[in-house]
Amino acid sequence: MRTHIAHIEAGRRRPDPDDARRLDQVLGGDGFFVNFLPTLDGKKVAEHFKAALEFEGQAIIIKEYAPTLVPGILQTQPYTHEVSS
Repeated sequence: MRTHIAHIEAGRRRPDPDDARRLDQVLGGDGFFVNFLPTLDGKKVAEHFKAALEFEGQAIIIKEYAPTLVPGILQTQPYTHEVSS
């Protein structure tokens, strides 16, 4: 089962409707995963993400901008505790 989930997370496998229902239930997705499946319509990625996928393939470097969070490698234990509480 772990391998199956890892393939879904990495985009190598598309979740089937049963997987989507279970993901919604376990992660509290409120129907997000079930509603997302039809947007793929047999495509590798949803139409609204196609441009991002193309840009990512051309990227030399990927930078992250998150003004409210410190990247994981720089997080201290007190910071992590504060953010997660």
